[in-house]
Amino acid sequence: MSFLAQGKKEDLKALAADLGIEVTSDMTILNMKDLIIKNASHDANFCKSRLTFIVSERKADETLQRDQLEKERNFELEKLMIQAKQSSTIVSLKSSDEINLQRMLPQFEKDGDMALYLTLC
Repeated sequence: MSFLAQGKKEDLKALAADLGIEVTSDMTILNMKDLIIKNASHDANFCKSRLTFIVSERKADETLQRDQLEKERNFELEKLMIQAKQSSTIVSLKSSDEINLQRMLPQFEKDGDMALYLTLC
């Protein structure tokens, strides 16, 4: 039963639970392996295939969690990049907020028609 070496402690706990063996949290990996080996009610091929399934399931879950974490990080990165672009745009708008009213309004001539000036404004 050398195949038991491929599993981690959590994998061996799951295998022992599937076989109906009581395992405590303070047991070492060697103790769990001994209990599984001593349990003669199950075939070695069954134990091997079950452990292989448990390990592959755990690895798939880890991959899924890693992918989900990567998606969340990419989302946060995109969000921060958009915020940085918006803040730089806001800063550039604030610097151009000064408006020279003298250049925008027509020059008022004292001798000119006042009504024309009022309609322009």
